[in-house]
Amino acid sequence: MKEILKQYRQLHKEIKDIKYRIQTLEKIDKGFERDTRYILHINKNKELLIERYNLIIGMLNKIEKFITNIPDSELRQIFSYYYKDNLTWNEIAPKLAKVYIPDSIRRKHDRYLADFK
Repeated sequence: MKEILKQYRQLHKEIKDIKYRIQTLEKIDKGFERDTRYILHINKNKELLIERYNLIIGMLNKIEKFITNIPDSELRQIFSYYYKDNLTWNEIAPKLAKVYIPDSIRRKHDRYLADFK
């Protein structure tokens, strides 16, 4: 799970990129209505992008489910702030009910992942 969590932010960026590429292919597709071979090529590329999009959505759903199922509220918040909101440990510290130094938040996060195996 740790390896997938590390990719969370990049996966969101990749989703945006895939959407952009699909939109671009759809614009190109309209300009080549008479060239059947090129249209088939464009459609195949769109299919591959959609396949990758669905794979990434599945990975993101797996991460969301993992975070949602963390039983401890504070840990769930730490994971949400860090992965979903893209905050640093320094930015997370003041958001929690207890007073923490950023390094202790990171250690709490790391311990949970180590125990999760």
